[in-house]
Amino acid sequence: MKVDRAKFKFYLLIFLIVGIVVVSLILHAKGYHLNLYKYAQQLRSEKLFPLIYILLFIVSCFFPIPFLTFLGALVFPFYLAVILSIIGNIISFTIMFYLTR
Repeated sequence: MKVDRAKFKFYLLIFLIVGIVVVSLILHAKGYHLNLYKYAQQLRSEKLFPLIYILLFIVSCFFPIPFLTFLGALVFPFYLAVILSIIGNIISFTIMFYLTR
């Protein structure tokens, strides 16, 4: 039986989504989300973390990091997370523009 490539990719995507949901539910039931929240609160006190956060946005133009904005919302206050996200995205878009040009 031959499965075409598009169906295989679709089934793989569905499998990955279901796997991520199941793993996150298991980790949530065991209380690991509280450890993540405590770790994120510790990052707030770091002085260089805003710079690291912007550098992560710059690297994300080469390697996609999908939940980077959610990390900023978890660690920083709202206004600072928005400003840092905009700065990181502008730098990332500028780099990608000049690379593709």
